[in-house]
Amino acid sequence: MVLGWNEKCAALEWGTYRGSGCERVQRTLKRGEIEELHEPAVICELRCEMGGSPLRKLRFYKKFLTIASEFSWACGKSRYATDLLTIHSAGHIFGSFVFGPLSDYFGRKAGFFAAATVQWIFGLALILAPNFTGFAILTFIYAWSFPAVFQIGFILAVEQVGPDHRGRINVIVNLAWTLGMCVIAAFAWVVRGHWVHLALIANLPVLLYYLYIWLLEESPRWLASRNQMEKAESVLLRIAEKNEVEVPREKLERMLREVEEREQPVMPQYFALLRGPVMRARTFIMTFSYYVSLALYYGLHMDVGNLGGNPFLSTIVLAGIEFPSYYVTYLVMERFGRRWTSCGLLILSALGCALVPSTDSVNFERRLIFASFLDSVGTDANTAGAVLRIVWAVVAKFGVSGAYQVIYQQQVEIFPTVLRSTGMAFVSVVSAVLAIPIPYLLYLGEIHIAIPYATWAVLSLAAGIVASFLPETLKKDLPDTLEDSELFGKTQKFWSFNLAPPKSGMV
Repeated sequence: MVLGWNEKCAALEWGTYRGSGCERVQRTLKRGEIEELHEPAVICELRCEMGGSPLRKLRFYKKFLTIASEFSWACGKSRYATDLLTIHSAGHIFGSFVFGPLSDYFGRKAGFFAAATVQWIFGLALILAPNFTGFAILTFIYAWSFPAVFQIGFILAVEQVGPDHRGRINVIVNLAWTLGMCVIAAFAWVVRGHWVHLALIANLPVLLYYLYIWLLEESPRWLASRNQMEKAESVLLRIAEKNEVEVPREKLERMLREVEEREQPVMPQYFALLRGPVMRARTFIMTFSYYVSLALYYGLHMDVGNLGGNPFLSTIVLAGIEFPSYYVTYLVMERFGRRWTSCGLLILSALGCALVPSTDSVNFERRLIFASFLDSVGTDANTAGAVLRIVWAVVAKFGVSGAYQVIYQQQVEIFPTVLRSTGMAFVSVVSAVLAIPIPYLLYLGEIHIAIPYATWAVLSLAAGIVASFLPETLKKDLPDTLEDSELFGKTQKFWSFNLAPPKSGMV
């Protein structure tokens, strides 16, 4: 929080830090010393040393009003922000564990609006949190809603279209996500990171969901999987009417009867995914691939402040690269299939992560030829390193964003209808558990930037290799039962592309 040397700055919980190796310092910033600072300003700093090792400084000035600065999370409290990220991940785990089976049992529509309700209520309640304990509790509950609200909404949309349009639905959903990230980063820049304003901007729009609650149809695939054939027929007829397509009622009834005869409703339980050897192996592969893409995706965003430059602009750049990534990925996976597209993108992200550590200023200064080049263009190693770190991070983000999109598509198309939401929730739960150390891995990046990025490079390369063992799903009919899943793709050759997929007959 940017403050002058006033009473609040002087009362920086000094008693908490006195005698613990912390020093309170007042100094004047010069014009332009901090980006966007157009006039001199007085700030106060809390410089801390513990065990002889200097820790990061906590500066309070008028530029940003973050949660950490508002509640003076410094020195002994400096890990509170990292702890909140871990608590947020724990909330993801619990929410996925609950809302996945709930969506398979009570319906996609009920699961979606239940998760959305949790999101806006507890997202706004965060503003009223009085201390870290309050933040921790509300953050945990708030995190229940995501990724549940995203996954269930995506499943609901995909289950209402045919094979030719599933990829298009995916890219539209992801482009909307990216647009939201860019908008929230731009708003954060405008309000100078004021966390209360950001909480309002991020959560109030969720109330708009309720405007179309009466227009949103339940998934006909889910209705059929629960033997609610009359409702499924009614929904399909309304969809056909809105699309101005004539569907003979006799043909539709015959198709639904065939589904009913072979359908055996399954209770949405996680262990059902692990019964068959084929489904079990594919579940593990999809879980590992999703975990790696999750770790890279959120790790790159959480580390944006360490890449150098304006953190808001860097966030917008990292988010903005998703626009071409999603569109190019859509074109490639609709032409060459999901399998090899995800492999290539994961390997590309591994390359980008591997190159980020090579751009620190120490490495540059040791390379005499490069140092001479920097002098000739009138820049220094720190500036060049910051630019190249962002460039390689953008390459990694391009790859992992596209991989994230394809892996999501594969989950929808490989898990059977009776366990589709449960399967995606299982993947999210396990991935979120494995992702808990991500904030602490970034914390180790303060020792050396290579620690997180080399780890991500190795994981991404491994994921790119194992993802090649998933079946190709391009333009294939979705499996509805566990038996369908065991047979799905068993005749596929490893070195093959699905360039000329067969036409599908059923939505």
